[in-house]
Amino acid sequence: MIKMINSFIIGYFLLNSACTSKQVYNTENQGIEGISKESVRLAIKNNSSNISKCYEDALKNDNSLKGQITFSFQISSSGQVISIQETNTDINNIRFKSCVSTVIQKIKFPNAENGNITNAIYPFRFEKSLK
Repeated sequence: MIKMINSFIIGYFLLNSACTSKQVYNTENQGIEGISKESVRLAIKNNSSNISKCYEDALKNDNSLKGQITFSFQISSSGQVISIQETNTDINNIRFKSCVSTVIQKIKFPNAENGNITNAIYPFRFEKSLK
């Protein structure tokens, strides 16, 4: 059973899925981001079942798998992920991390009405539900 949590806390977000996720914008670029935090959050949430499937598949080989992966990615003005990199993790399962990265790369985010690129940093925390 997958634990479902949903709350928004000043720049951080807990996602409904087998993982919890926090989304923060990269503040190095002082310009205006392309799409809103809510749009990024919603696109990730709408793909949470695919991210959960990565985790469920990985648990079949490693029942104790848990931890956090943080991805930094750029979203083009047309909603495509144009770059992604793992910036921090305490998970060593390369196949699992690659699966999550691939899911994020395939997400179609909304178009940015202002034509700007969106920079996002998104940590995912994974742990098995008690149910």
